[in-house]
Amino acid sequence: MFCLLSGQISPEAKNLSGGRLYTAAFDALFPDFSRSAPLERCITHEKLSALTAETSTTLSFQHPSAASYSVLRARLDPWLFLQAEQAGAQCLTATQVDSLHVENGVVSGVVIDGEVLSAKAVVIAEGANTLLAEQNKLLNQITRARRCRWR
Repeated sequence: MFCLLSGQISPEAKNLSGGRLYTAAFDALFPDFSRSAPLERCITHEKLSALTAETSTTLSFQHPSAASYSVLRARLDPWLFLQAEQAGAQCLTATQVDSLHVENGVVSGVVIDGEVLSAKAVVIAEGANTLLAEQNKLLNQITRARRCRWR
């Protein structure tokens, strides 16, 4: 058994749009992913523009094969939770991991409200806010530019 922990109150709590999902890994994990998952629009046309103060240039291309889709997290996340549960995961929402539990220099679980949840493997998927990974020196803290200017 494995456990999926989420800080969200419920799987649909992340009401973000405009996200883009590249499907290669999901296609390998889920049969008929592109047909069964709640995906929005297949992205088949790309535009990449370079701008200066005076001019711009745009590269435009099409790729009709379905390699990526726009997604709404409020629709996709519940579907992913369901897939995890059907695979045998215990999904816990509104769960804040306080720290990693380390025994003999090895991460062996997580600490939640002072209680240890033991695990053979821990996958940290914090996204952009890598507080837990930084706290445990698993990542170097990102050095941000103090100032930026365009030439």
